[in-house]
Amino acid sequence: MTQMPNQFNHQTQEEAGMEVHQFWPLVEIICSPDLRFFQCSMYTPICIADYPKPLPACRSVCERARAGCAPLMRQYGFEWPLNLDCDKLPVFGQPD
Repeated sequence: MTQMPNQFNHQTQEEAGMEVHQFWPLVEIICSPDLRFFQCSMYTPICIADYPKPLPACRSVCERARAGCAPLMRQYGFEWPLNLDCDKLPVFGQPD
């Protein structure tokens, strides 16, 4: 299950998918094996029935995706998106 709207205020998975699609070339070349999971967890957050809110991506997953993909993005004149700021994500195992 997933919960919409997501943190980017996308109302539907289709709407979120249009934004995620811009990352598809990076997913295809596998600049990071974590990128696909990270994007899914950010744009279509996991929802568990007896947990009160969607589960966010972990900071470490974001950092691994960014470490693999940001250098390649910079080669083509792009920066890691501000809305995917790893520092704003929770550290695995720490309470939110």
